[in-house]
Amino acid sequence: MTRHRARVIAAAVVLVMTAAAAPGAEQAPTPSTTISFLDVPYLPQTEALCGGAAAAMVMRYWGAAGVHPETFSALVDTKAGGI
Repeated sequence: MTRHRARVIAAAVVLVMTAAAAPGAEQAPTPSTTISFLDVPYLPQTEALCGGAAAAMVMRYWGAAGVHPETFSALVDTKAGGI
């Protein structure tokens, strides 16, 4: 074995050992490929009944019937501009 070849092999061994000993970047967990969307019914809203529409949408999602944004109109505070 020539002296040059021995040096190249020694350098390669040192390089591999250094790379193996170096702390590696932690791998991020792979994201789940399953995506679920909730089928929440959409209800149009007015500016004052934005909160009422949100509440009615959630209530309808959970099975309530006959709930509309206007159901919450008694809760509107005109000074606050909504619920």
